[in-house]
Amino acid sequence: MPASPGPRGPELPEGATSQAGYRPIALPRCDSPRATIIIPVFNKSAYTHACLEAVSKNSNGVDYEVIVVDDASTDDSPEMLDQVLNARVIRKERNEGFVEACHAGAAGARGDALVFLNNDTLVRDGWLEQLLKPLELDDVGIVGAKLIASDGRLQEAGAIVFSDGTPFQYGRGGDPDAARFNFIRDVSYCSGACLAVRKTLWEKLGGFDRRYSPAYYEDADLAMAARKHGYRVIYQPRAEVVHHEGISHGTDLTRGVKRFQGRNHVTFREKWSRVLESDHPSPETPLDMARWSGRTRRALVVDNIVPTDDRDAGSLRRRYFLTLLSELGWAVSFLPDNLQASQPYTHRLQQDGIEVIHGPAGLSYISEVGPNLDLVVLARPEVADRHLPLVRRHAPQAEVWYDTIDLHYVREARQAEVTQSWELRQTAETTRQLELSIASRCDHSIVVTDADKATLQREIPGLRISVIPTIHEAQEDTAGYPDREHLLFVGHYQHPPNEDAAVVLAEHLFPSIRARLPGVKLYLVGNGPTERILQLSSDDIIVTGWVDDLSPFLRGCRVFVAPLRFGSGMKGKIAQSMSYGLPVVSTSIGAEGMRLEPGRHALIADPAADIVDAVVTLYEDPQLWATLSNNSMEHVRRHWSPSVLRRSLQAILPASNRYRHAEGVAAE
Repeated sequence: MPASPGPRGPELPEGATSQAGYRPIALPRCDSPRATIIIPVFNKSAYTHACLEAVSKNSNGVDYEVIVVDDASTDDSPEMLDQVLNARVIRKERNEGFVEACHAGAAGARGDALVFLNNDTLVRDGWLEQLLKPLELDDVGIVGAKLIASDGRLQEAGAIVFSDGTPFQYGRGGDPDAARFNFIRDVSYCSGACLAVRKTLWEKLGGFDRRYSPAYYEDADLAMAARKHGYRVIYQPRAEVVHHEGISHGTDLTRGVKRFQGRNHVTFREKWSRVLESDHPSPETPLDMARWSGRTRRALVVDNIVPTDDRDAGSLRRRYFLTLLSELGWAVSFLPDNLQASQPYTHRLQQDGIEVIHGPAGLSYISEVGPNLDLVVLARPEVADRHLPLVRRHAPQAEVWYDTIDLHYVREARQAEVTQSWELRQTAETTRQLELSIASRCDHSIVVTDADKATLQREIPGLRISVIPTIHEAQEDTAGYPDREHLLFVGHYQHPPNEDAAVVLAEHLFPSIRARLPGVKLYLVGNGPTERILQLSSDDIIVTGWVDDLSPFLRGCRVFVAPLRFGSGMKGKIAQSMSYGLPVVSTSIGAEGMRLEPGRHALIADPAADIVDAVVTLYEDPQLWATLSNNSMEHVRRHWSPSVLRRSLQAILPASNRYRHAEGVAAE
């Protein structure tokens, strides 16, 4: 749908000229394009030239072809197009409008994706690659871009169709960089100024409905039809396109093509009346809810930072939690307590369809959206304690979960016992009082192991508690015993249990292991190595620090050793190793709550001498190694896979459809 009336941009894009003598443009030659870019043109040759020049410069990373449909232009467009190398130009004898021009271009397209692009647009770097990414999912049929006005303000971040058939350009006039406009989202439709359509879907639907000729509502209608056939319509914020609004058809609703806008609105509303009434938000629905097409349950998750999912198991669990919640149909927002948009992690979540609130907007977010929330998840004691009063004040209707991650006070108490620290005992008791207070004030507590659940139930009988473990996927193509060697420990070394375990392993256990296994090496891998850890480095002990890909170590080492002396919760490093078929030797603390049967899923030993014996035995026994490897991966599949988390979440999530036809304030 061409953009609704608004401020006009400059008469010509910067650097363009309205006379003959255009700069030649060389588009790539492509015999097997992934995408066909279809540009309908009627006059405005300078804009068309600028559009094609931007396409030629900013479309790297994708094999594409360009079809320009000249809809019987009367200016110098034919002469200008003669200067464009490798463009396929279709010249029509009479002007029939946008819809017919798109059909003419699509008829000759060779790409699997059809990309309809207005000639009054300027695409930005990387736009095409980003626009096509969502089409890699089988259930996505249409993808639209972020449209930016010529004055730099946002023109559209996806569009909403209300139950009365009224369209609304979400985000119009806003900041294009604002968090609420920068995550992938299911939408009612996206404007046809820049629209990618799966070619097979286009053919199945017969293209744009010709009853909307010459233009207006054809893009909204196509989106409605796509959903009817089971496809999703997606807004992709990383595909950025500047749109000189009003250039194609002007802004006067009584003249030219614009006069069809009112007529087509009536046609659209009559055609889709039942679906509009049943599936679309009423005009009174708050925009914070209406923008989430088809999602009527709203969740906010608050944790200390944006999850760094390639650095620690807790972050990987958090990312799985967020994305699976979204897959279950929830509108999901994430608020990092530090308000920092850490990259590339924020972009990853946004591309997963998660709204990430950061910067100054985070300071007032809970008070602004609180009335719309059905679920709030608060993670870690210090974060939960800070945000819980705000949530109860501004979202009294929401169910509030306390996600412990692990029971911090249990870990601190065990560390105090190992280190004989009176000060740490006092800290553990303070943390205990805080965690129990938070759990009692929330509606539901989430833990990662059965052991933590039992501990919390003893502390507060009758408390509602559920177990959601760290999540891992069994890696089916892992290496076997003969192709592996050496020992491995992985951890975030700023976490005291991990630093302690690495020191114990390197200084107290490894010398005895090495004496019995000549040539064996120990790899200490992981984020944030402390000075104490760095001092352990030697010819036989390799301290790598953080690595961007753990898989070579998890596939190449023969035994994972985790001599943890204190801690709480599920040990993600152990579960991750098991998911790669890498057998584990650990302590009773390390295996706590993970349902590991000694000798079947892992070797569990506590005295130092027993750990050494277990490591050496496992390292030298191919049959035992294979048994533990196979059983480890099966254990991961049964207890810690994404499907397990999905089922666990489905069983405990609250239900709400308050805003399907709810009353509210239709302003943000």
